[in-house]
This record gives sequence, C-alpha cells and structure tokens, in this order.
Amino acid sequence: KQWYQRRVRGRRVLQDYGYYKFAFVRNPWTRLISAYVDRFTRHDKWWYGYIQKTEGRRMIQNYRPGASEIEVTAATDVRFSEFVQDILAHQKKAPNGLVATNLNEHWNAQFYIAGLCHPWIQYDFIGRYEELDIASLSIFRHVGLPSNLDSFPRPDRDSSTVRRAAIEYALLDSTLLRNLTLQLAPDAHMLGYKPPGALAHILPTP
Repeated sequence: KQWYQRRVRGRRVLQDYGYYKFAFVRNPWTRLISAYVDRFTRHDKWWYGYIQKTEGRRMIQNYRPGASEIEVTAATDVRFSEFVQDILAHQKKAPNGLVATNLNEHWNAQFYIAGLCHPWIQYDFIGRYEELDIASLSIFRHVGLPSNLDSFPRPDRDSSTVRRAAIEYALLDSTLLRNLTLQLAPDAHMLGYKPPGALAHILPTP
C-alpha cells in the first residue's frame, strides 16, 4: 500500500507543470556493466548481499549447469553471462515484445524507468551521466543553487567501466551478444547513444 501511494504521489509530481523536472541518462552498454559490477561483484554493503542472495541465486541456479549447492547459496560470483541471460529471459516473457516491467530498475530500459516514452511526463532537462558535472550547472542555475562544483561528484568519463565492458562483452558468445545488443537498441536509439569506441569492434550491428 505504501509503495502504491508513493507511486501515485510521484506520478502527480511528474504531471505537475509547477515542478522543474530533470533526468540523467547513461550509455546503455556501460550502464549495464556498471550495474553488474556494483550489484554482483561488491560485498561491502548489506544491500549488495540482499540482491546477490535473491536475484544472484536465481541467476546461478538457472544459467550455470552443474552449479553446486554452495555456489547457489553463496551467490557471490555471478558471471556477466548469467546476468545477461537473466535479462534476456525476462524480456522474452514480456507481452508482445514490450519492455520487461519486472526487471530491476538498475538494469531495465532507461526510457521505461524514467517514463521518457510517456506523453504525460514532460522533462524540463535531460542530461547525460557522462557530462554530469557540466550539465548540472543548468539545474543549479534554474533552482537557484550556487554553481560551485568543487564538492560535486565528477564522473570518471566511464574509462574504467569501458575497460571492464570490453573484457566482459568479449567473453559473451555471439548469440548472447547479438540478443543483448538488440535488447539495448531501443534505449540507445531513443537516448542518442552509440557503443563506446572500445566496444565498436566487439558489438554486432543491431
């Protein structure tokens, strides 16, 4: 009930033209790698353990042939290929090929999560994570905050994430890689993104 009430309040805010509404998007390929690394390879926060013990266990159990009971129970070493297979399986079950609405928000399509495809949500500003420090200036100015970025987090321009992505994507078999590219294509097209240069020779053309 509380979740539903928060959702209703959130929708009212997004529909209210009196609010200044903004969103930030990210390159779909590096975003997916970042979500995987952050949620399935880190063990320093309790919430990482929660996701690993719930979604991670399912991924290992469903997509790792011969997985031991210890591997499934621990769920501390989910592979990127298992993560990708789980995403594609959810998408395959989506009605009429639409967005899989039951995917975790950290790796579901951004245009769906942010409501960019809904005509009743009119954002005043849409920025890119890769330009977070610069784009935020526009928001600061609009809401009257000081434009001092000394203490504002600067993105790393995805350099480390792109390097990790080049490794992980190269390890996927050709079928998985092509299906994942098709899965990310709507987000990439709507948000105006192309694969990072380091991935150009790895990814097939959707």
